[in-house]
Amino acid sequence: MNFHDIKKLWGFHPLQEAYYLQEKEVNGLLTPGRIVSSSHDIFRVRLMEFGIEVDAKVRGQFYLGQEWPAVGDWVLIEKQPGDHQFWPIELILPRRGTLKRGHESGRVEVMAANLDYIALVTSFNLDLNEKRIDRGVAMIQESGANAIIVINKADLVSAEQQKEMLAALQDRFPMVPVVACSAETNWQVDLIKQHLQVGETIAFLGMSGVGKSTLVNCLLKAELARTHGIREGDSRGRHTTTHREIFLVDGRFWILDSPGIREFSFAGDEDQLDQSFSDITDFFGRCRFRDCSHQAELGCAVKQALDEGDISEDRWRSYLKMKREIEFQENKNDKKYRSEQKKHWAKITAAVRKREK
Repeated sequence: MNFHDIKKLWGFHPLQEAYYLQEKEVNGLLTPGRIVSSSHDIFRVRLMEFGIEVDAKVRGQFYLGQEWPAVGDWVLIEKQPGDHQFWPIELILPRRGTLKRGHESGRVEVMAANLDYIALVTSFNLDLNEKRIDRGVAMIQESGANAIIVINKADLVSAEQQKEMLAALQDRFPMVPVVACSAETNWQVDLIKQHLQVGETIAFLGMSGVGKSTLVNCLLKAELARTHGIREGDSRGRHTTTHREIFLVDGRFWILDSPGIREFSFAGDEDQLDQSFSDITDFFGRCRFRDCSHQAELGCAVKQALDEGDISEDRWRSYLKMKREIEFQENKNDKKYRSEQKKHWAKITAAVRKREK
């Protein structure tokens, strides 16, 4: 396989290659590699030039506040003569499709990088939660990757229940592909592959126990990720994956398996949120008044859409909650703002509850 084919297979983007060639002019010992797994401060890197995997650690500048690499990152490593336990990571190449998670402290964690698709995995049992999917899809769209909703464990419900749940999700997310499958029986799992091109990377994101690792095993046709069955008490699976790792599938595309997360956390700003909820925010420009608060004003297009069922109350609440979280993070140290916003959101909540009655 020539170098051009390797670049395509590994998903080495022309922008990343351009940065690599520029840096190589300064330091001819640099070689590109992709991080396939990490454990604390040790990174497993697959070197494109040599086709081998090595253990690596970051250079000192990363300890001075520079953002650390994540699984999926393309990095430049300095070739070292002789045998070495750890190769040095010099820098991170430009990222594409970066999955981030916000924390209450305001810190943003990069979970994975260079993702073309992110499959939001839920299941047909008790875990199916549309509000959580709202948040997860917004999180994916903010990353720059394409979203796919995967509903696993189809073997746990009847065909009629599957049909109803699929219709509800496809209606709620008309622009996002929805795949129903059963990793346990390998039913329709290959439908996920149809969305992927050579060299592209897909990550599986979801709560613990929805069957992500079983899906990965089905696609890899190997037992590389440990799995457990569901718990009898609450119909949920047991958490098994403890770290993030990417695998090459069919010699064609990449899969990232990651631990389940307790809650999807949107790390974008209001503009990115509005784009993710465009089915709602498109109505904002139709209101009679520019400064409409979408509560009880005459000529409010949002209120009319809610009354007529063009916007679901459930999805409207999801949008309001995420918008409130963003505003809180941006202004959490401003006491006056917090007091005013508390009154503002109380009015909106009251208006939502009044409509429900």
